[in-house]
Amino acid sequence: EIEVRVRLPAHERNSLDTLQTLRIPANGEFIPLSSLAEITIGPAPATITRIDARRVYLLTADLNPEIASATAVTQYIMGTVQPELQQEIAGLTISLGGEQEEQARAQPAMARNFTFAMMVVFSLLALSFRSYSQPLIVMVAIPFGFMGALLGHAMLGMNMTILSMFGIIGLSGVIINNALMAIDFINERLADGQPDESAVIEAILDRFRPILLTTLTTFLGVTPIILETSVQAQFLVPTAIALGFGILIGTTVLIFVLPALTMLHLRIFGHPTQQESSEALKLPASEHAPAS
Repeated sequence: EIEVRVRLPAHERNSLDTLQTLRIPANGEFIPLSSLAEITIGPAPATITRIDARRVYLLTADLNPEIASATAVTQYIMGTVQPELQQEIAGLTISLGGEQEEQARAQPAMARNFTFAMMVVFSLLALSFRSYSQPLIVMVAIPFGFMGALLGHAMLGMNMTILSMFGIIGLSGVIINNALMAIDFINERLADGQPDESAVIEAILDRFRPILLTTLTTFLGVTPIILETSVQAQFLVPTAIALGFGILIGTTVLIFVLPALTMLHLRIFGHPTQQESSEALKLPASEHAPAS
């Protein structure tokens, strides 16, 4: 872009009288500008921005989160203000920028990548557990973490942003580890021949303290970021809230729900080790007889 500006000489730009007496060529003659147009003083943009030869106006605002959220204001502008302005101004188009534009571009990619990551996690768990249903018990921890992140934002009066989603994605892997530890200990006890109920209770009690300690240390580790008031750290606060409160509240709920889900799974599907033992007992006697 090359900016072209046509101006009068410096000594002729000292007063508005010079502009009113400025003569404009018309039909071979020079006519005073005041005879052709009425000159008025008003606000004007310092620069004119154009995209594809169309003039662009950039509107920015600082929101008070105690009155309205950015999402609510955006919905009002796009749903109510935009149709009214388009009826008054022909050819007017309104597009979002800033954080709203970043969210619209990043959210589909985040959802696609998160789905792919969960498919890989499910495949690895299915190979480890030799079961397609038991990994679902581990992955059910993710909604509880998301619930904890929402409650954390609500308690601190923060709005969910794209940075909060980054924290929730990271939270998913952390909270899965806690459920994975408990399920692995349950499987070990079931493989040793313990009854279902006894195996579940003992495994949860054995892993309760390690899970509690890892949860508290993770929450306390991000607490300084949550309590930070400096401007430089404000963009990290939503991520820290999602991660800290998500693992604190999500794990607390999970530790009580996980035993019930495990018992329900055992009653419906049984345990892979128990199924293999029962299949071995059903083999014909000829297959177990020693060779003569």
